[in-house]
Amino acid sequence: MFWQGRKQPENIGFSNSKAPRKFDHLTNLTWGPAPTRNSNLPWLYKPTSTWAPVLKSPRNLTQIHGVVPKDKFLKLGQRRLERQPREIFPLNENAKINKVSRIGDGANGIVYRAYIVVDKKIKNVIEPLRIAIALKRPKNADDSGEAFKKEASILKSLNHSHIMWCGDYVDQDGIRGIVMERCEGGSLTNLIEQISEINLHIQVKFIAKWSIQIADAIQYLHNKNILHRDIKTQNVMLVERPCICQKRAFLLKECCKNCNLNNLTLKLGDFGTAGEENNENKTIYGTIQWMAPEYVQTLFANKATDIWSYGVFLWELLTGSIPYSEYDMDKWGLFLYIGLGYASITIPTDCPKEFQEILKACWDLDPNARATIDVILEMLKCVLKSKSAKKVHKFCVPQSDIKESN
Repeated sequence: MFWQGRKQPENIGFSNSKAPRKFDHLTNLTWGPAPTRNSNLPWLYKPTSTWAPVLKSPRNLTQIHGVVPKDKFLKLGQRRLERQPREIFPLNENAKINKVSRIGDGANGIVYRAYIVVDKKIKNVIEPLRIAIALKRPKNADDSGEAFKKEASILKSLNHSHIMWCGDYVDQDGIRGIVMERCEGGSLTNLIEQISEINLHIQVKFIAKWSIQIADAIQYLHNKNILHRDIKTQNVMLVERPCICQKRAFLLKECCKNCNLNNLTLKLGDFGTAGEENNENKTIYGTIQWMAPEYVQTLFANKATDIWSYGVFLWELLTGSIPYSEYDMDKWGLFLYIGLGYASITIPTDCPKEFQEILKACWDLDPNARATIDVILEMLKCVLKSKSAKKVHKFCVPQSDIKESN
């Protein structure tokens, strides 16, 4: 039996009469075996007159495993709070941004690993607080930053568990850019590539859970009449570092301590192309391979064009491939082919039928008949409850010579 957090085993008796019977003021920080009745556990006295059982960790005998007084837990909770430091904005004049290293490149910016150092009052003492962030800077040093300010204003208005938070647009000490949440796991594209390289088979429920998280974020945006216009795995970030260890490593307890694929938290990011649905500015936004045919023809985006892009995103998860990779031409040639209807994406036949139906609903050539995100979300939840959820899935590369009729 294992226990965690405030969920305590019922009817536990201790041989030590001084042990507390109530654990409301304590919290368990890590997974560990529950204390057994009349077990000889060592007890650790705290200055707060709190007795707490201490267990040796089964993974590492040097680690202490058990319940910890509440004041200790609050300090660890403070570290988690630092991951989303909304309360420190706008930054005061004493705050400093330290750029550390380059993480990756986007369509219109470069993302850096960075820290904000601010003064924070902790127990009536002013102490410097080092907060981990991501800093998105313009590629062009002469860029006025107007596009970045627009992106920051959109992100600041959003508050969703699967959308990356944004602190603010900053311009101080020669550093200009958007202060954003740092997601340690990198992009979903990187995870797909790693899974494909080691030929790892994953359960269908993993894909369903990841898809539901992003669909939930899109539903939130569409309810606010906001279009993302560039939905793809490259713009989906992982909060935790994923564990892709093989099954044998788990059995031998040699796996890494990263997050299990079943428990990953995904967040939709890169809102540089986002905007309101009723905006009639006919400009090309997004990535060509993820564009709906009617958008290529008219350059008019709506919720239906986001649904098409979401279908391509789901297709990436199912196949591990890049859309239209079989067409040997430059992006503008592909742009023309998609607009004329000569290029299409094949629905893989060896993926679960539930996913095939979702892809068909996302890719209806009539945008008015295309499914809404509410319908797609319900279909995905049905996949999670179906028998297919427990099946093992391997990336199924579609055949380029098969054309799915709509």
